[in-house]
Amino acid sequence: MSENWNVAKNVIIFLGDGMGITVNTAGRIYKGQKKNKHGEEGFLTWETFPNAALLKTYTVDKQVPDSAATATAYLCGVKGNYRTVGVDSNVTLDDCPAARDPDNHTPSVLAWAQDAGKDTGKRYMDTAREV
Repeated sequence: MSENWNVAKNVIIFLGDGMGITVNTAGRIYKGQKKNKHGEEGFLTWETFPNAALLKTYTVDKQVPDSAATATAYLCGVKGNYRTVGVDSNVTLDDCPAARDPDNHTPSVLAWAQDAGKDTGKRYMDTAREV
């Protein structure tokens, strides 16, 4: 197989927060059972996508993460603390001075795309605010 060096025109990310293997299996079975079948013979739409990934994320300070910290890990590539978003692990819950420190902020895939001159919807949001 040869490598593909073409540049993607669009990227759409589906993030099923909390949708691990068990939840997907249960959903597939339930979908089939609603059609009076066993359930395992079917599939969920995203199971037909040409590319997919399974990602497990944890926080620095807790064993069970929350959506804020897992979104930061997923979109920024940085593991943070429980109930914090967009900041690194130097920021703990309710530590407002640390949260305001730009050195603790984590750039996201959205910022990287904007820095690369890609359209991200920001231009449309700015226009909507002007109206």
